[in-house]
This record gives sequence, structure tokens and C-alpha cells, in this order.
Amino acid sequence: MPDFAVHSILGEMVFPREEVQGMIAGELELAPYQWGLQGPDPLFFLSSTAPAGGRMHRGAPEGMVAAMTEQLLSLPEGPQRATATAWLAGFLCHYALDRTVHPYVLSQLEEMERQLPGASGNACHYQIETDMDIDLSLFVGKPAGGVDPSRGMALTPWQKELLAGMLAAGARAKGAVLPVPVLARAMDHMAVAERVIFHGGRPVWTAARGLELLLGKRGQYTGHIKCRRPRWDSLNLGRREWMDPWTGAARRESVPELLQEAEELLLPLLRALSQRLAAGLPGELCLGGVDFSGGTASAREQDTSL
Repeated sequence: MPDFAVHSILGEMVFPREEVQGMIAGELELAPYQWGLQGPDPLFFLSSTAPAGGRMHRGAPEGMVAAMTEQLLSLPEGPQRATATAWLAGFLCHYALDRTVHPYVLSQLEEMERQLPGASGNACHYQIETDMDIDLSLFVGKPAGGVDPSRGMALTPWQKELLAGMLAAGARAKGAVLPVPVLARAMDHMAVAERVIFHGGRPVWTAARGLELLLGKRGQYTGHIKCRRPRWDSLNLGRREWMDPWTGAARRESVPELLQEAEELLLPLLRALSQRLAAGLPGELCLGGVDFSGGTASAREQDTSL
């Protein structure tokens, strides 16, 4: 999946669109929108919630989105519902971006494995996402070292509890029952960790590398630290050919072009959601059973290596 900065950049890119503006009531809802842009990712920052974060990314997302919409409609009209609406708009933005860009990320795993021989676990995946974060930040004129993950993300205590409740509804739809205070703690952990990831620099990278050497887990920790300019075209600006792992199709889109495709996918979803909210209907958005990886259950059955 794309990382923190890529999601924030898409969020800024689509922010002026009327479909997004129509779901953000005012300044109080800007921080919830920013948290929504990170989707289920906060769950990965606490060991007890990480498995649920994986579940929320996998499998047909319709039931999960319907459950979160139902949770939203159960809230009183006014600031609470407005907060949840802005967050859900950001969440759909996260989904659209993951679904669109993840096939490209998966297509680059083999090359990254050559660059990081002996990398363990998901280290190559982490490194691709981090490299894209760094390069896209530079591409739009916002170097990763200048990114402040806490900017614009300060929540009031009631907003944090409410958003944790939205995450709890989504996790529950995927079979994971998690207490709201635990999910709020995962959000806190993400806020702290992202500041270290973006601003820890070489000292943090060196400490992470030492831990990897000690544990024999190359790339598991350094793959997250944003302190080194990538030495490859992580955004595919040269438009070299890559293969979609789900369809087998040869493609050439760059990451900036994929962000445009994510926007084209997102805007009709937001229009449909706005109509449902106005009518007070939770229901299911038409997402085609495509999960955050860009694949479906049938595609996964055909390729169990992904």
C-alpha cells in the first residue's frame, strides 16, 4: 500500500473538488479528514490491533464500508456526524489510492528483492512504499524531511473517541472486536511513530539497522525511515513497463498518473456516499469486491503468493 505522505498528497490534490468539499462542514472537520486519509493504517502501530488492520485491507470492502456508514448515521446530527463524515471521505480516499497504486507496488517486489538481498518478511514492500513517499514528496515540492505528520491532525478528545469508534465498526465487520480505547491508543502510537519516521534521520536509521543486525531482520525497521533518497525510479517517471499482478496486463503508468486514476475512482464513490447519507441509508457502495490491494477474492485464489 502507499505510505503516509502519498496518501496526504492525494488528499490535498482532491481537497478542492466539490465532492470532497461537500463532506467537510468546516475547519473542525479538517483533522478528521486527515486521519481518514490514513485509512486502517493506524491499527498497524499497535501489536494488539495490527492483525485487524490486515483484515480491513483484505477481502471485499463493501460490508466494512456499510458498517462504518451505519455507525456514522447512528451519531447525532451536528459536530459528531460532521466529524465522522469528513473521516469517512478521507477513508474512501485511502481506499481508492491503495486499490489503484498497490498493483504497481506489488509489481516492483522482485526488483527490490534484488536490491535488498537477504531482506526479511515484508521489508521489500516497506522499502518500496518509503521510497515512493520520499520521491513523490520531492516531485510535488515538499521534501519528506519537511513533512510534519502531526500538522493538521490534532483532534479533540471526543473526536478521537468517535474516530476510534468508526475504526471499531470497520474492524468488527471484518470479524475483529476491538475496544475503542485500544484503537485510540493505536492512533496515538501512529502519531508518535510517524514523527520519528520522518524526522529521526540518520541516527534513527543507524539504530534501526543495528537492531536488524542483532535480530537478523534486514530491512524490517530501516525500510520505514525516510532519510535516504531512493536510487531508483520509484515513481516510474520513465514509464517503463510493469505487469499488473492481478490481470497480467502490461502497464506503463507512473505513480503521479496512478494518483489521477485514484481521483477518477474516488469522486463517484463520494457522490454515491453523499446521496446515501442525505437519504439516511447505510447500504453498500458498489466497489466491485476489489480490496485495498487492487485484487478480488477470485484473483487471490489464482495467485496465492500475493
